[in-house]
Amino acid sequence: MYKLDPEGDNRQTFKTLHKYHVTRVVLDCHSDRILQYVAEAEAANLVNEYEHFILVSMDTSTVAEKLVKMPCNTTWLSITQYDKLKDERHYLATRVGNWYSEQEVPSVVQFKLEALILDDVANHLVKALDLEELKDQAQPPSFSCNGDAEPWAHGAAFQKKILETQTYGVTGNVQFDQRGRRINYILYVNEIHVKVRQTIGTWESANATDIVSTTKYTNGVVNQQSSKEFRVVSRRAKPYFDYKEKCEGDACKDDDPNEKFEGFSVDLVKNIIKILREEENYNYTYKFIHDKDLDYPGLVKVLLDKKADLAVCDFTITEERKKVVDFSVPFMTLGISILYTQDKEVKPQMFSFLNPYTFEVWMYTATAYCVVSIMLFICARISPADWENPEPCEKDPEELENIWTFKNCTWLTMGSIMTQGCDILPKALGTRWVCGMWWFFAVIVCQTYIAQLSASMTDALENEPINSVDDLAKQTKIRYGAIATGSTLEFFKSSKDKTFRKMYETMQANPAVLVANNDEGEKRVLKSRNKYAFFMESSTIDYKLKRNCDLKKVGGELDSKDYGIAMPANSPFRTEINRAILRLKEINALDKIVNKWWFEKYGAKKCDQTTDENDTEGDLEMENLIGAFVVLVGGLGFCMVMTAIEFMNEVRNIVVREQVTYKEVFVKELKASLNFFQLRKPVLRNPSRAPSVASSLGSDDRRERQAKAIEAFMDLEKIVQ
Repeated sequence: MYKLDPEGDNRQTFKTLHKYHVTRVVLDCHSDRILQYVAEAEAANLVNEYEHFILVSMDTSTVAEKLVKMPCNTTWLSITQYDKLKDERHYLATRVGNWYSEQEVPSVVQFKLEALILDDVANHLVKALDLEELKDQAQPPSFSCNGDAEPWAHGAAFQKKILETQTYGVTGNVQFDQRGRRINYILYVNEIHVKVRQTIGTWESANATDIVSTTKYTNGVVNQQSSKEFRVVSRRAKPYFDYKEKCEGDACKDDDPNEKFEGFSVDLVKNIIKILREEENYNYTYKFIHDKDLDYPGLVKVLLDKKADLAVCDFTITEERKKVVDFSVPFMTLGISILYTQDKEVKPQMFSFLNPYTFEVWMYTATAYCVVSIMLFICARISPADWENPEPCEKDPEELENIWTFKNCTWLTMGSIMTQGCDILPKALGTRWVCGMWWFFAVIVCQTYIAQLSASMTDALENEPINSVDDLAKQTKIRYGAIATGSTLEFFKSSKDKTFRKMYETMQANPAVLVANNDEGEKRVLKSRNKYAFFMESSTIDYKLKRNCDLKKVGGELDSKDYGIAMPANSPFRTEINRAILRLKEINALDKIVNKWWFEKYGAKKCDQTTDENDTEGDLEMENLIGAFVVLVGGLGFCMVMTAIEFMNEVRNIVVREQVTYKEVFVKELKASLNFFQLRKPVLRNPSRAPSVASSLGSDDRRERQAKAIEAFMDLEKIVQ
């Protein structure tokens, strides 16, 4: 409560009221001060189509003509009826004709209530005195001014007749009860609304609990507001409100603002305006205002600052918000549900053991196996160290043997990748490098396969199904959250249910689970891999499910709430907006708008909740193992170089030992090595050279051994005999 100074400046007081978004002001002052205070309130931006002044003075009608010219919404009571008094000049001229000429007589509404009541009282007394039985007794007895007055003998009778007499004057019915109190009178509720003066209701003393509304008020206000342009604000969020694809950024900055946006909110506003134009004959228009991305508190602030007339989006009607803004009738009913990742039902497969790797990885691995086996086979044929003496006892063999057939090579590579090993191993440096690189690759591939398979099996065992909010509240592995500034979190905060209160405390204890908007919540659900659940309005969940088959809605709705169009408090357009929304519901236009933006626009699709055999979600792809393949290819290239060096070094040794040409040795050795169908090759010798001492000694030794073997065989024959 603030006290106004009649002689001072009260603008600071009205600025304070404006700062705190006060929309209804009760002004108790003399009628002569009303215009002064309203002008000061207007200077403080407290006078517009949303603020309302309730004037206590019953003489407000004396300044009503001037108040109509000001952008001020006012309400006051009067005992006189405005529509009747404005035509009472002739009556007043008759009453006060001795004082004024007919042209100078002021309007009745310019007289104070006190003067009008005195006039009615005088008429009432005259009528009481005109009664037949009091005519002869109307003269009071004489009395002395200096002496004691004697009571009038007919005073009691005259008082009784005054109480019993009933008259009708400027202030309405004049009648009294036995105690002398006025009864059966009517007070009129007057209002100036958007520069239109109306008597909007009546209050009868006989029925003090009810105010009867008139039918003229609504029509009068509507006619004055038929050219209003609505300033509409919304929150950027699909499918309610967003830029058109071609207008993202500043692409359409010079175009009509209404053509830059699209969505459910835009179509809803268009249809409301269409209803008002066609069915109510209003010339209403609209203009979307969107300077930046707003959250829910931002939308409320825009309405409180009177910078917009309507806020249309997924705006939940709550008791807290209704304290500061007005809402239309609901245009959508919904509830809070849980958004979670889809637990797809996997079809049983014969080759499910292949799931840890994608088909591409398996094909590259099989190709690597074949390439390594072939390279091992070729290197083993070319490398001199892998050609061995078939007769270990023969010091100077005529032929050399190679045990590395293609079958043995494939067996070695298979045993390595299966972690089983092999009984034979290469001896040459080049072939050992081939095996080493393959073993390195096999370790990476095998261990990764085992880890991936174990992880998928463990996830399947540890993945606790969530079927309701109770399941979510009882467990601790899956975190859950909501929008930090939305009505969803407020629902948990104000709930009396112990489970919901506990969940609210859990979310407050870990603010990281709270997000800024629904899109961020959706991303966290998808990224968490069944480790995060998000509370969201069911209507928005239905929209998300139609565009991402990896999501699902868990359980039923936790509550029931409504979306409505928000307006500044005391909005004069609320009735018209409500009527338009109800009409849209009647003709099913709202359902058509919902179907358009939920099930047709923005890439809506039909989801299959089961996976097929080609679903590779979670499998390791080639990008995950590309490093191992690169190392293997590099290693094989190095092995080829090492094998070539070994081969050339052996050719050089033979050239030096046998004294033959380099070309001859190279060609013969290469032909013998690449003859893949021969497991043995002759030792290259120079036929023109004499056998060496070593060779002679070798021949003598062979003959000696043969002789001893024959002798031993003969002795064995004798023993048998």
